[in-house]
Amino acid sequence: METSCFRTTNLEQAAAILATGTSKFVGLERRSHRTFAFVFDSDQICRRHAEEFRCGLLIVNAKAMADALQVLKDSIFSTLRDRDGGIKWETPTRPPSSP
Repeated sequence: METSCFRTTNLEQAAAILATGTSKFVGLERRSHRTFAFVFDSDQICRRHAEEFRCGLLIVNAKAMADALQVLKDSIFSTLRDRDGGIKWETPTRPPSSP
């Protein structure tokens, strides 16, 4: 039986879902030049956790959350390096200073 996947573009929500340990992070989908979707197996479980996260009711271990954030960020940067031939850092422009 094949299960459908859950996708979210919210980094913190994805990290919280990953930190629960109930769903496996299966990868990233690039939505646009600047947007990725985090893909998990177990659509129904993830939807329940996503709703709990939105309501502020999802409780996860702080260390597990920090580790999950690092895993997801590493996945993004790894994907950018592999697909774009390196990370292109954009220097933010500063508004002119007023006298």
